[in-house]
Amino acid sequence: MAAMAAAQTMVSIDFPDGCIVSYDRVRRTMILTMSNGGVMSAGATIPARPNPPVKSTVQVVNADGTITEKSVVVEEVLEPVSRSAIVNKLGFKKAPIIGSDIWNRRYIHLDDKTVSYHVDENSAPKGVIHLSPGCEVGIVQEHERARKDRQEGGHNPGVGALMTMQIGQMMDPRSTPIGKPNCVELHVPANLGNTISSVMGASAMSLAMSGARDIKKNAARTYYFSFDSLGEAEEFAGALQNNIKCLVNQNKIGDKDLSGAGNAMRGGNFSQLNDVMAMAHSVQKNQALMTSPDTSLEWYKVSLNTSLPIDVVYERLMIFYDTLASFNVHPSY
Repeated sequence: MAAMAAAQTMVSIDFPDGCIVSYDRVRRTMILTMSNGGVMSAGATIPARPNPPVKSTVQVVNADGTITEKSVVVEEVLEPVSRSAIVNKLGFKKAPIIGSDIWNRRYIHLDDKTVSYHVDENSAPKGVIHLSPGCEVGIVQEHERARKDRQEGGHNPGVGALMTMQIGQMMDPRSTPIGKPNCVELHVPANLGNTISSVMGASAMSLAMSGARDIKKNAARTYYFSFDSLGEAEEFAGALQNNIKCLVNQNKIGDKDLSGAGNAMRGGNFSQLNDVMAMAHSVQKNQALMTSPDTSLEWYKVSLNTSLPIDVVYERLMIFYDTLASFNVHPSY
């Protein structure tokens, strides 16, 4: 069993796979050393003290044929899923002249990294949405306001409305109600690396001819899919969130080598900026887990990039938190 250290200024706990969780009492800084040797600082924030992992009762058949009940920790193992559905999809452009929304009946298919939409099940995709760790999923009902970036032009108000509109309203990412029931909302962040690369690598003439189209193609956009029932919408939204969470886990800090990203971008290759932004979104999503005792254990497991059983991680962390308490240092949440 790894030893516990509680020096004058540093409180730390090491794990069987080489991970270390430390707190510098002088600098008031949390430091995590991952299983692959990577180091991460969590700043002055100490995550909430984790609740014990949830245990389930299972039946074990003994050698003599008798059955014994045993309480064990069952860890969630996320795997990408596939889903298909027939929905009404909001078009990116409004109807000419009258400017009304256009909803098209579409067949959509979700796989591990994309959502494609088709005229029918047997036709080629009319479009493919690439999922990333920064994607956000929600369910919106017809009376609820939708994001401005759902359509070309961004639902920007006219000049007259702008004259009387408050600054907060201008900055609000949402505008008018979506107008359809049981909508799955899928927000895809901007692909900044591709946008910058297309601009920096283009001539003035090509920018004039197609630059705006390339920028629009990589801009943030929100998609809306209206399902026939709330249950279908919730099931598809859950599958989307599952696959995005799988991508978040794949983009853990310790799994990415972006040491050459700075040099590449200085040389005019901005493609790795997409990975940098994906990592930033992963960190942002992961940070939310540290604030609750129900999810902080998952925060440690993901941040440490450890494959240790969750109950082992919990036991070591309890020693760490007890030692912090002995120095009158307490969690931030």
